[in-house]
Amino acid sequence: MNVSGDIDLGVKGFKYALHSNVSKLPFEPFVATFVPRFASLVTGSLESLDFGAAGAGTTLAAITKSLTANTRLDLGPVGIKQIPKLTAWADRIKVPELRHMQFDAGALEGGFEAGKALIRSFTISGHDQAAEVTGTVGLDQVLSLDVVAGVAGKVAESLGGLGILQSFNETRGEHAFLPVPIRVTGTITNPKIDFSGLSKDVVMKLGLDKANEYISEKLGGETATAVKSVLDAVPFPGRKSTGAAATPKDFVGGLLG
Repeated sequence: MNVSGDIDLGVKGFKYALHSNVSKLPFEPFVATFVPRFASLVTGSLESLDFGAAGAGTTLAAITKSLTANTRLDLGPVGIKQIPKLTAWADRIKVPELRHMQFDAGALEGGFEAGKALIRSFTISGHDQAAEVTGTVGLDQVLSLDVVAGVAGKVAESLGGLGILQSFNETRGEHAFLPVPIRVTGTITNPKIDFSGLSKDVVMKLGLDKANEYISEKLGGETATAVKSVLDAVPFPGRKSTGAAATPKDFVGGLLG
């Protein structure tokens, strides 16, 4: 670890600037510090971190207000496994590769300003999946992120079997990416994911629609699974006079009131 800096004691509240360069650190302590509930679920290595910051003040409020920073972070291999919601989703759409995702490398260009961590560019990729992320994460844990998902290998094959691989129609390297980002808001502990930019067909086949959530909540277990199977397989006629095909949400609403 290399650290250098300057402190101006002649300025009220102090004024400082520092630069740090770190290499070859395990990733787990960072996860344990910032997202402790995922501490045992995310593994990997931090290949290098270059961090520069400047600010003034001696209190947290003053430091938060004045601090600006720029950072470059490079990741080595990263594994993400058995995250409950992700695992449940992977099982639902029958893509087991998403239960334990392995990434080969990642890179972050970001900084800090006005109490928010800035993600100017974060890319991470592996043999079967990739992601590109931009946005902000506040000190208050509030999220404002755009995530563009990419697939390749076995995940691409599985999505092809679902009939939606063609929706990943932007190719970068070996991965096929969705043309629009998935929006993530809410907080670190309670994220809210907006799939409205995706086509209805993609949302339905990926099991991301509210009808699926409603079925699970009302029925649960094997009954919910059976109902979802029927909804996937049977083209129910429309209930409205327009003759349009009913959506699973229409059908479930009529079935369960």
